Amino acid sequence: MASGAANDVARARLYEARHRERAVILLHHWNAEAEAYHAFARLLAASGIACLRLSLPYHHERKTPGVGFARELVCENLGLTIRSNRQAILDARTCLAWLERQGFRRLGIIGVSVGSSIGSIVAALDSRVSAAVLILMADDFAEVVWTGSATAHVRSSLERRFAFEEVQAAWAVINPATYAQRLSRRLNHALIISGRRDAVFIPQSTRRYVDRLSTHGLTPAWIRFGCGHYTLRLFPYSVLTVMNTISFLRRQL
Repeated sequence: MASGAANDVARARLYEARHRERAVILLHHWNAEAEAYHAFARLLAASGIACLRLSLPYHHERKTPGVGFARELVCENLGLTIRSNRQAILDARTCLAWLERQGFRRLGIIGVSVGSSIGSIVAALDSRVSAAVLILMADDFAEVVWTGSATAHVRSSLERRFAFEEVQAAWAVINPATYAQRLSRRLNHALIISGRRDAVFIPQSTRRYVDRLSTHGLTPAWIRFGCGHYTLRLFPYSVLTVMNTISFLRRQL
């Protein structure tokens, strides 16, 4: 969807494995640096799983000139947030089609934070995805904005004009819970990794999402570490996250 010259071009980097059999799309967290997932992607490739790291809308080379961060992906403009997340979903599905044309037949998706929200919807909608890893996952997009420490400024702007229930209704179209039943019917395998001390995606929301999937027939593997949202990237949690992700994907792809 056209939304600005720089952002209109989706950019991705392929980390190739020895054989073109298995591949995953990697969707990063909000405001991630361009090289933030370089080591993760290289380890995936070294383990035999090619990795296509997609830059989400308004990130990296796609940033709006003069704007220092990717505010458009999660912001007080309800419509722009929907359009940006929809663009991310469409970009990811285009990447799946591209990987398929390159000869990859077993495809998965990895999402981190907002990337996991987007990834869960892609996995629910696209039959090419056969396994999903959702790192730092929440049930409700609006609830994350309303309760999370990282989005207090967005909530402050929103609540001047809207009640929480109005925001929740507007953002239902980009809400993981909306697609949970469809995801459960589509997938047999999913891994969720979360932090027990997460103040951005509160643990109750992760629990609600796991329970929702289970109610619809998909019981995901769920690993919880004693860390927060941002400390998951620190040792030893970062190493454990990568190890568990690779082990899961090698079994299920």
